[in-house]
Amino acid sequence: MTSACRKYCLEAIELSEKFLQLANDGNAGCDDDRCLVLFGIILDSASKIRLAAEKRLKNLEAETAKYGSKLKRANARKFKPSMVDRV
Repeated sequence: MTSACRKYCLEAIELSEKFLQLANDGNAGCDDDRCLVLFGIILDSASKIRLAAEKRLKNLEAETAKYGSKLKRANARKFKPSMVDRV
């Protein structure tokens, strides 16, 4: 699993948790309909972000389990500066 991708997926999950908490706190303390709509949008977006990040993490884990070190070597070769010079 690429560490950078995994790192950003985990950060996205952390951010979504903060947004979920914000939306829940806002819903509890708000009586204005317009604010409730905003918190509903935040709640929906946070849920979508979390699901997408978890799905990507699961896919990364499956790719790593399936291809193992071959995937890491292929990704390393893909971005070598010397290969860019050859093109």
